[in-house]
Amino acid sequence: NVCSNNSEEKNMLFYYNSDMRKIWDVEFKNEIVSISKSEWKRVLTPGDPIINLHIPVTGKLDDDEIEKSLEKAIIFLRKYFPDYEYKAFVGYSWILDAQVSTLVHPESNIAKFNRRFKKVTEKCPGESVFSFVFLKPNMNFSIDDLPENTSLERAIKKHYQEGKAIYRMAGYFFK
Repeated sequence: NVCSNNSEEKNMLFYYNSDMRKIWDVEFKNEIVSISKSEWKRVLTPGDPIINLHIPVTGKLDDDEIEKSLEKAIIFLRKYFPDYEYKAFVGYSWILDAQVSTLVHPESNIAKFNRRFKKVTEKCPGESVFSFVFLKPNMNFSIDDLPENTSLERAIKKHYQEGKAIYRMAGYFFK
């Protein structure tokens, strides 16, 4: 299964240090690397209470609207589930792939939304980008036939024509 739920693998994925950007900017090579456990701090553990975010197909991902939605969720949980002490907000989407931020304007709503999250690799193909951006329910199409009506459509189409891909990522943030 490409989207493995192997708990041992997930334990390792939810570690980070204060220098996350430097870690993600490294050039990956096909070799084993050792990292000292003392450099890492566990921030989430499998089974920790979280709030799983849903990213709707429609909408602009406007910062103000997102903040309002998060505040409403927090108020709702405090009122109806006061004992639910969540640790983080978590999301899963192709929008969280760091490459997406390079395909859009740095101050676009998509780029701002992407920056909210600490990223966690999920090892999942990002085929959902085609269903959400191009409204293609399956992979029975040619990349060259995709529409170019928006700057996002043009950028993603070009990205794939260059032999690159976008992957579904997981991400989290604290609030």
